[in-house]
Amino acid sequence: MKVLFAILISTFSLFLNAQPKELLKVEIKNIGPLINSAYSDYSPLVSADGSTMIFSSRKPATKTSTSNLTASAKGAFASIYITYFNDKSKSWLEPVLLEPVVNLQGVDNSAIALSNDGQRMLIYRSGLNKNINKGIYETTLNGNDWSVPKRLPSPINSDGNETSASFSPDGKTIYFVSNRIGGLGSQDIWYCTQNNSGEWDEAINLGESINTKEDEESIFLHPNGNSLFFSSKGHNSIGGYDIFVSHYDTLANVWTKAENLGPSINTPLNDLDFVLTASGKTGYFTSVKPKGSGDKDIYSIAFQNNILKKEIRLLKGFITDENGLGVNSKIIIKDKLTGTVINSLKSNLATGKYLVPLKLHQEYEINVTDNNNGTYTDFIEVSDKTNYHEIVKNVVLVPKFANVLSRVLDENGDPVSNVQIELIDVITKQLIGKFESNKSGGTRFSVPFDNKYNIVFSKPGYLFNSINITIPKSVGSELKDIKNITLQKAEVGKKTTLNNIAFDFDQSLPGQQTYMDLDRVILLMKQMLSLQVEISGHTANVGFQENG
Repeated sequence: MKVLFAILISTFSLFLNAQPKELLKVEIKNIGPLINSAYSDYSPLVSADGSTMIFSSRKPATKTSTSNLTASAKGAFASIYITYFNDKSKSWLEPVLLEPVVNLQGVDNSAIALSNDGQRMLIYRSGLNKNINKGIYETTLNGNDWSVPKRLPSPINSDGNETSASFSPDGKTIYFVSNRIGGLGSQDIWYCTQNNSGEWDEAINLGESINTKEDEESIFLHPNGNSLFFSSKGHNSIGGYDIFVSHYDTLANVWTKAENLGPSINTPLNDLDFVLTASGKTGYFTSVKPKGSGDKDIYSIAFQNNILKKEIRLLKGFITDENGLGVNSKIIIKDKLTGTVINSLKSNLATGKYLVPLKLHQEYEINVTDNNNGTYTDFIEVSDKTNYHEIVKNVVLVPKFANVLSRVLDENGDPVSNVQIELIDVITKQLIGKFESNKSGGTRFSVPFDNKYNIVFSKPGYLFNSINITIPKSVGSELKDIKNITLQKAEVGKKTTLNNIAFDFDQSLPGQQTYMDLDRVILLMKQMLSLQVEISGHTANVGFQENG
């Protein structure tokens, strides 16, 4: 009995060492049959505001899918789904399978990391397809469509196996799990930072406070950039993989010793894929529990305790034009006092939505720019005087430019390429820009509103053509209906109209802007020495006889 008692005491001591300092008060729920199935449903990824979830599943494709490519009847391959949180019903909507460029046929496609705004995603691919290298891939959301995933370069991917990852708040550092040579155990957590040239610096091991001789997995860095959650079989886990947290000590410049989230969350089985919203109130993770839907299920955790050392606030909203359409603008967040760039991001191409975490006790300068829709600047002070909340700032960008579209055709209606197009300010006579028509005779350029412009179309062997345009502000950010421009070959009997030959009322000499077109006639005559020109015109039907 003494030996058994000693063993029990030793085991209980290890269990105590695995506990956090404060027992967490939580409410854990299976998130329901719309998400969880009889197959493995796992790896929940949630945007920082908790509005979007992307997860992986081995369930067969359903009628809600955008493709029928993935699974056999047994759910052989993992696929990636997306769902949105309904604030009214307080539940997740029926998920939709992501497009085929993300869910590649014949391989396992697992979502492993999502940026705070949901615009960038890392996926892990593995399987029997010999044409696909296993490892971590990145895809970005362009409007409503995800781009073709690209495999991340070395040193993130290696000859080993990289299975989990997480973005830093500014997106310039990626934390990932790898079994590469040089670690403390079989699977360790590493990180790489992107330098100013866009290249990834050397991979660095996070060290003994986090990594052990056992396996680590399922890395997640909270939007505050200070709390690192992961699963581990080490650190005296309760059983299998447990979920741990480490906080960054900014004074000592180290990650603190990992703490077990405790028996209110962890079980003797594997608990993985933990993520947490920016508020710190709601988390999600993967586990196998009694009365689940099938194999692995996704569970939500409502926290009553504050498990974060540093709080943040979310700045979010929509960038739109005057018509309410989303604008793909560039957003730069700066420290107001130092001018240091804190974050740089883009609003969604389709919706104009943006989201960025901000630290407390700091003043920020927000700059929003778009080539055709103007600029916006604002200042925000983030304090801790109120409980967690989201700072909502919707921005309407007022257009400053119109997009001018034109097409140059010959007399037969065929496109004329390589036409030189000059844009001239009529008032200042200054050349604003030069352009050239493409193979289809088309061209596009931007001009400020409410100015008067002379646009000249010319090509050797053709009579030039010119038009005057003024684009009123009421047009909006794009002018699509400019008439087709016709260029005639410089041949006997051909004629063209000089739109800019004009006399002021009761004057015998033409106005100043007239000389621009006359100068072009002289240039044309110099280029074609045999050219003979006849000029005719008419007077206005107003005024007295002497006006003629």
